[in-house]
Amino acid sequence: MSRWFATILAVAVLALAGTAAKAAPLTVSQTVDIKASPAAVWKIIGNFDALAKWHPAIASSPADHGNDIGSIRTLTLKSEGNPHFTEKLTKYSAPDFTYSYDITPTQKVIPVVGYHATITVTKTDTGSTVTWNADFFAGSATNDKGAIDVITGIFRTGLDNLKTKAEKK
Repeated sequence: MSRWFATILAVAVLALAGTAAKAAPLTVSQTVDIKASPAAVWKIIGNFDALAKWHPAIASSPADHGNDIGSIRTLTLKSEGNPHFTEKLTKYSAPDFTYSYDITPTQKVIPVVGYHATITVTKTDTGSTVTWNADFFAGSATNDKGAIDVITGIFRTGLDNLKTKAEKK
């Protein structure tokens, strides 16, 4: 075997080993059934800056460019010190009752990195189902289970409160 071929083979094996060693993203998906039309639910959650209106842990959620792709939403939490972080809108479709966003890479509040989430409202026979899902990696301050538990808790708290608000109307 020529030295050139051996070098190429070694580089290819190392590249494949590095790819195989990368962890798969973690995924959380939570849903809630709501006895309200998709349009009624979307009226509550459909604006990128509306999270503070339905998620009980969020004090404020202004978005610098509304529902335009690339808009940055600053979330301030209702906890000691008012921690905050930003998210970027990556997809928005009011007709489809869905939007997607990423947590910006510099945040240190939520123990995840590479976070991408989508929230969608779909029609059901009894009203609507809201699905909130995310793919992410555990940050350096936690393990996979800890990261999954945090995101699951955030989603569950928000969706349960959304159900209460939407069904009151």
